[in-house]
Amino acid sequence: MRLPLPISIAFTLLALAIGFLTPACKPSKWGQARNSLGIDIPAEFEADRTANPAITAAWINDFNDKTLDKLVAEALQHNRDLQAAAARMRAADANARSTAASLFPQVDADAAARRFQRVLTQSSRLVGSGADEITRDRVNDFGINLNIDWEADVWGRIRNNTAASYNDAVAAAADYYAARLSLAANTARSWFNCLEAEAQVRLARDTLENFESAYNIIDSSFQRGVADALDVRLAKANVAGAVSTLNVRLRELDAAKRSLETLLGRYPSGEIDAALELPAIKGKVPPGLPSELLRRRPDLIAAEGRAEAAIERVKGAKKELLPVIRLTAGGGLTSDELADLLTLERLIWNIAASAVQPIFQGGRIVANIDLQKARADENIANYAEAVLVAFQEVESALAAEAYLREQLVALGVAADESVKAETLALDEYERGLVDIVTVLEAQRRSFNSQESLLQSRNLILQNRIDLYLALGGDFDLSG
Repeated sequence: MRLPLPISIAFTLLALAIGFLTPACKPSKWGQARNSLGIDIPAEFEADRTANPAITAAWINDFNDKTLDKLVAEALQHNRDLQAAAARMRAADANARSTAASLFPQVDADAAARRFQRVLTQSSRLVGSGADEITRDRVNDFGINLNIDWEADVWGRIRNNTAASYNDAVAAAADYYAARLSLAANTARSWFNCLEAEAQVRLARDTLENFESAYNIIDSSFQRGVADALDVRLAKANVAGAVSTLNVRLRELDAAKRSLETLLGRYPSGEIDAALELPAIKGKVPPGLPSELLRRRPDLIAAEGRAEAAIERVKGAKKELLPVIRLTAGGGLTSDELADLLTLERLIWNIAASAVQPIFQGGRIVANIDLQKARADENIANYAEAVLVAFQEVESALAAEAYLREQLVALGVAADESVKAETLALDEYERGLVDIVTVLEAQRRSFNSQESLLQSRNLILQNRIDLYLALGGDFDLSG
């Protein structure tokens, strides 16, 4: 059995394949996954049939926002959660390399030197005296030893465990790139929320100015005896309501700024500049997007890696029932004189083989097999669920794209007509043609329609982010 690629090389390939803005990681073909997952996977996404056929490049560029490019780069460099994900990836890499080391002989070397005193007793019969003669001498002892211990992986248990750790490492790497993609998406979402909040603040201020202007006109008419006190009170209530709305929008803007700064790894001071307009998306969704795009989604790669790791652990657990064959060898040099230590005449060695067959473990091995099987079933089910959720996310985002664009057109017409109606109502009120209720209703409709228009523009941006996140990148499969 061939060993997997060195982990460092595998991670390099994975980084190139599913890194931020690159879309080509391919764990296994959908055709091979259908049988194991029990899912009828279509060749194309059903919700996308009539879109513009233009193909766009890296998804972040579709928003045509240079500030967003800089913010995403800053978040990827400084975000603490991403740094934690990177640490988990490195830990999984180290664990995989540590597990793979069990495939190779373990070699230890040691060197020792000692000096000791020994007592020698010579019988009196040999020395011709009435008592035994006792002598003491001091002895040097030097030694160099080399020990080798190797478990022969006859049944492949160690290889199964190594493959499991390798798949865990691949899953951890995919988790890291999923975190990168999610962080980029969340940064874009937060930035667009800031831009909308800033626009809502400007609209609230403009609305407050309009309401104050209308109040001044009504109050002037009241002073001249043309309007009554009810008109003045209703107009004044309108102004107070606009002041309240402005403070709500200011609070939302402050919260949006601090949330974005936290994502960027900055102190949440609420000082980030968001005095820009919401951007327009450059590219349209091409028709007939292939479902193969989902093969590059990092979360699916991670789920598949965990399922495969669990399957390997089941295989390894079953092989614990088989004998363990171990080879040991040792050799060394020993001498009482350091100068003679490296002569071959002083060589000593040993070699041994052993086999250990589990007989009774109190059910531990069988229980572990059942445990690993249950975990494998769980991971396979999670993988199947992740695939279904991925398709649901893509189909929902594709369907929402068309609905939101139609909604935006309708809200644009409503906002334009409401602004004109507000101006006309105030003019006719000054000429005595309509009452104050008509003016206030026109002002309310104008504000609400402009507010909804801003929200709709942001929703289109947010939905496109959801689509890119669901696809794991842009629309280009070849990149």
